[in-house]
This record gives sequence, structure tokens and C-alpha cells, in this order.
Amino acid sequence: MTHDVMGLAGCRRYKRNKRTDTLTEIFVAIEQGIDCGDKYAVVCRDHATILGVPTLAHAHDAATDPTQFCDDCRIKIGMKEHTSHEYICHA
Repeated sequence: MTHDVMGLAGCRRYKRNKRTDTLTEIFVAIEQGIDCGDKYAVVCRDHATILGVPTLAHAHDAATDPTQFCDDCRIKIGMKEHTSHEYICHA
């Protein structure tokens, strides 16, 4: 059974982040064809940055604050660029 949001395959969440004014999405990675090594992919749509996470709870946490995984979001709001996640994919 799928719960696609906005007609996007595997999409579980699609929302504009107020802090960064960017779109973030949560996908079941395999359903969207994303190979990130984890079950879920968190996507910063505006900057084409993808973070693979093992659980939906981790995905919601990351999507709430894309500055955790997207350097461009960090720069956009004046934070120092530094991403330590080794499982980030850039599309």
C-alpha cells in the first residue's frame, strides 16, 4: 500500500521550510529510485541535496531543519558551511 503525497512515488512529506524557505521532501528511497543506502531519503528540492536515513523519525527530524544536511541552506541563512554527514548524495 502506498501513501504517495502530491502524486510523487514514495513521498511521505512535502513541505516548505519556513526558516530556509526551501522545499523538503521525505521519500521511501527505493520507491523513488534513490540509491542512498538507507530506507528513507530526505531531499532539499531547491538545492538537490539528499540525505539517507534509516527511520521515518530520523527523516522527519532532518526535514524539519534542512541545515542539518544541506550546506546551501546553511549558507542561505548565514551559517558556516559544514556538513559532517558522510551519507549525503548530491543529485
